[in-house]
Amino acid sequence: MTQFWLIVAGMILLALSFVLLPLLRQRKTVHIDRNAINIRVVKQQLSELEADLKSGKLEQSVYEAAKADLEKALLNDLDTADPASLESSKNLASSGRWLAVFVVVAMPLLSVTLYQKLGAPTAISPDVSKTAQANNQASMPQMSMEEAISKLAEKMEQEPDNAEGWSMLARSYLSIQQYDKAVGAFEKLYALTGDQPEVLVRYADALAMTQDGKITGKPYELLKLALKQDPKNAQANWMAGLAEEEAGNYAAALKHWQLVRPMLAGRPELIQTLDTLIARAKAQTGEMVAEATPASENPAPDNAQKSITVTVELAPELAKLTQPQDSVFIFAQAMQGPPMPLAVSKQQAKDLPITVTLDDSMAMMPQMKLSGFDQVKVGARISKSGQAMPTSGDLAGSIEGIVPGQANVVRVTIDQKIP
Repeated sequence: MTQFWLIVAGMILLALSFVLLPLLRQRKTVHIDRNAINIRVVKQQLSELEADLKSGKLEQSVYEAAKADLEKALLNDLDTADPASLESSKNLASSGRWLAVFVVVAMPLLSVTLYQKLGAPTAISPDVSKTAQANNQASMPQMSMEEAISKLAEKMEQEPDNAEGWSMLARSYLSIQQYDKAVGAFEKLYALTGDQPEVLVRYADALAMTQDGKITGKPYELLKLALKQDPKNAQANWMAGLAEEEAGNYAAALKHWQLVRPMLAGRPELIQTLDTLIARAKAQTGEMVAEATPASENPAPDNAQKSITVTVELAPELAKLTQPQDSVFIFAQAMQGPPMPLAVSKQQAKDLPITVTLDDSMAMMPQMKLSGFDQVKVGARISKSGQAMPTSGDLAGSIEGIVPGQANVVRVTIDQKIP
């Protein structure tokens, strides 16, 4: 019998621990709702980043940078208790302590009395315990991401002047790709905060997503406001460059991107992506594209040992498809690796056939030069649009396996039409 009462005493102590701990730690649960939502949103965004990384959509460095930004945002968003809530917590804690004292005294006495009157050791049923546990779990269902966001949206209807809440709601909608609702939340946030660069950039990003990624129009107007407040904002300049490129303003796009590049130290993958955009803009503007004259009229360059002399001809059957003012791009390209030209010269169709010399002075990027490759592809293309990027209807020709610095003149015949 003594052993039985020892077991009973142990069970009472265990039961008391379950009751007392919540009472004594009541203060910690006052601010859990918003933080729980913050954490759920960030976890969802991290899961999406990890999925994009595994699928190859994101490079490792981009993933790490985005992950760091999310973690920083989470730290900034976590609630800190205000004086009113602290006072409430103190009152709760105080009342909890008095209730705890009552429970410590009353529960053992009540338990023993009830057992003596009604109970027996055989009445303790495992099935009853399991049923109670199942009912308890069923009464506290796990809140889904959508439910958490819906709850936050309901709260914002009651607190329309809560800028922090609108920011959280907007980013939450972005995380589940509900872009129209994200735009609505950003509109509320913008009305409260005014022209804050961070808000303007995120607002522009959300608007662009509702326009199939196009940044021209209202998104670009928001970016202009952001840049007016913070001219060196990296994300605003990057997006503004994309907007200018969409509008065909390649020189303006180049200006934005060149401003961003020094800010990307330590992020090689982002630098590589930006360099591709810069090279594309330079090709469209003609910057760093040599307007070469016939090789016979030029003195030999200093790096002649790594140059290639090219004669370009047009197949007679394609002559009727060209106009004298059509642009002709003559270029050398790596056999394997980036498609960016190592050297390029821009001419006009009226000058064909023509002979030019390609060398390192015609490189579009300092790290991508003709002299850095053992074998290259040499080609020529007639573009009616004048764009450096190939398009349907352009006329082209090429030859592969050319060694830079060879003495022989390379002959390229433009004899194909790009479908």
